[in-house]
Amino acid sequence: MKIAIDARALATPFGGIARYTQEMIGALSRVDSRNQYVFHIAHGGHDRLPAIGPNMRWEISRSRARSLGWDLGRGVGGAQLFHGLNYSTPLLARAPTVVTVHDLTVKLFPEMHPFSRRLRHRLLPHLCRRAARVIADSDCTKRDLVRHYGISKDKIDVVYLAASRRFQRVSCPKVLAATRARHGLPNRFALYLGAVEPRKQLPLLIRAIRRIRRENQEFALVVAGTGEGSYVRTLEQLAVSEGLRVGRDLIFIDAPGDAEVSVLYSLCAMFVYPSRYEGFGLPPLEAMACGAPVVVPGHSSLGEIYAGASLQFDLAREETLAAAIQRLLVSKDLRGRLITKGRRLAVSRSWDDVASETIEVYRRAVAQQPEWRSAPVDASLGAIEDAAGTR
Repeated sequence: MKIAIDARALATPFGGIARYTQEMIGALSRVDSRNQYVFHIAHGGHDRLPAIGPNMRWEISRSRARSLGWDLGRGVGGAQLFHGLNYSTPLLARAPTVVTVHDLTVKLFPEMHPFSRRLRHRLLPHLCRRAARVIADSDCTKRDLVRHYGISKDKIDVVYLAASRRFQRVSCPKVLAATRARHGLPNRFALYLGAVEPRKQLPLLIRAIRRIRRENQEFALVVAGTGEGSYVRTLEQLAVSEGLRVGRDLIFIDAPGDAEVSVLYSLCAMFVYPSRYEGFGLPPLEAMACGAPVVVPGHSSLGEIYAGASLQFDLAREETLAAAIQRLLVSKDLRGRLITKGRRLAVSRSWDDVASETIEVYRRAVAQQPEWRSAPVDASLGAIEDAAGTR
C-alpha cells in the first residue's frame, strides 16, 4: 500500500503537533518496511526530519495549503491512502483519508486562537465526515468529536501518544550543575514547559507560586517555552504586581532542545501543567519519564490519562493548585509515590506502539473504501482552505 502523509507541521514552531509528526514518522520507519510512504513537507523545518527507511521518501509541497490538496486530488502518484497528522486532509482526494484530531480547543475556546486557525478549523467537521477513519489522541477528544461535530463514534479510533525514549532522567552532576548555572536556577523550583499562551493558564501558576513563597522564600517558577512577546510581558507584569522578581522568582527560558529538556525535568522539584484543556498533553508524560512528580488539573484528557500517576487539582478553585504544590514540597512519601507511578506510566507505551496502532487504522480505512467513496464532498469549502493555510 502507498500512503501519503501530511508532515508540514515539521515547519511550524515546535510544539505538540510538530513533536507528534516527528515521532510518528520516526516510528513508522522502524515498524513498517512493507508499505510505501510519501511524506509531504513544506519549505523549512528540514533540520527536524527523522531518519526514514528505504520504503519512504520526502516530497516538498509547492505551498502550505491548496497545492497539496490539488496534488492529493490527482491521487499523489497513485497513493492508496492519505493521513493528515494536523487536522487537515484534502477535500477532493481520490483515496481514502485518515485525519488525526488532537483536540477541539479551537471550537471550545475560539478566543484563545488566532483568526487564521479558527478559519481553517471551520473545515474540520466536513473533513471528519469525509474521512474513512478519524484518529483521536484520547477518549476525551473522541467524546468532543461526537458531541460537538456529530461524528459517529464507530469511525473514531483512540490512539494514545507516548513519551520518546530520548527523555530519561539525567544524573550527571556536571551536566546538572552546568544547566543550573547557565540559567541561574535556584535549588528548588516548579517547572512549566510548553507553549506560552493564554490556554496554558500561566497567570494561575504565577499566583500559586506567590502563595507558596509566603512560607518558602527559596522556591521559584521556571517557564520554558516560547510565546508572543506581548503576552510574555503581561506575565512579567503580573509577577511584579504579585511581589515576584522576574529573573529570580520567575525565570523564563527560551524553548530548549531535547537534551536540555531532560535536564530541566531532572532538576525541577515538580512539573506543573495548569492547562485549561488538552487533547492529550505530552509534556507531563515526558516529565514523568525523567522522574519528575507532576501536577495537572483533573479535567479533559489530563484527568483521563494521568489519573493515579499525578497530583490533580481543580481549575475552578484557584487555591487548590497552591495546595497541591505545597503538598509535594512537604511530603517525601507523596513525591516518591508519584515518581514511581509516573515512570511506570511513561514506559508503559512507546511511539512504536503508536505507529503500529496507526497502521491498523490505515488497514481499516482501506477495507471500508466503498463506504468512504459514498461520503459527500463540499467543494465550495476550497476557498477556506486557500485562505487559512496550515495550523
